[in-house]
Amino acid sequence: MLELTDYIKWVKEHPKETCAMTQLAIKRVEGLIKQVKNKELKYDQEAVKDIFRFMQVLVINKSGETLKLLSWQKFFIAALYGFRELESGRILHNEAFLFIAKKNGKTALISGLALHNLLHVPDAQVILVATDYNQAKIAFGTICSYIRNTPFLAEYLSQKYLVIRESPPLGVAYNEHKEASFLTDSKILIIPETRAQEANGFNPTFALFDEIAAYRTNKIKESIRSGMIRGNYISVSITTAETSMQNPGRAEYDRARNVLTGKFVARNYLPLIYELDDHDDRW
Repeated sequence: MLELTDYIKWVKEHPKETCAMTQLAIKRVEGLIKQVKNKELKYDQEAVKDIFRFMQVLVINKSGETLKLLSWQKFFIAALYGFRELESGRILHNEAFLFIAKKNGKTALISGLALHNLLHVPDAQVILVATDYNQAKIAFGTICSYIRNTPFLAEYLSQKYLVIRESPPLGVAYNEHKEASFLTDSKILIIPETRAQEANGFNPTFALFDEIAAYRTNKIKESIRSGMIRGNYISVSITTAETSMQNPGRAEYDRARNVLTGKFVARNYLPLIYELDDHDDRW
């Protein structure tokens, strides 16, 4: 569990560089580690390593540079995928919330996790929800770049085991044995928040709600979440701050703070907040 304990140690040694909410998130994960030691939970080290291995062979550009996971990304992945129910072995955290400023590697992270789910989960149905098509194209572009630049994925593409659709709804289909079809095979769909109807009828294995503070309503999230009935589904909401106080992102942020401060109990929920504290110098 070094991916967890090393980051926990760093946060504790640098209290002025992390906010109060991050420190509470760290404390919460420490409690889960204690439960593992007490044999109340399991920690699937191999599942975490598998994701790390996959992510770190992804080639991010034509120069051949591979993805380098940051320490906070490793911590987030480990906390999300590592902790398991003792009896069933199911993922503990089916739902996660990440509040982080832009330009901190979230697109690289979510794109890699989406691809991992597509390739490793049987009959995967992955949905990435963006605020509009312009934002959707950013995540789609990153996923396509991974596929075209990573040798084994590029080979899948040439054999049509992976098929890229560049017209709306944007997406990638996968079949490990024959030419992939969007009608019958595993797939990633990337849709804007305004087109909730495109998510109807899905049973997602992985759903990502990007920049939810910019969503007009919570309709699409409610629609997709209602179809997530498989045991190890994962739903991740990510956002940065917005000036409006009335949006789904603000409601999720308040929920996360309430869980971290102990006002709410949500055992299957993983909140991680990076922000400035009230006393910090914002300039």
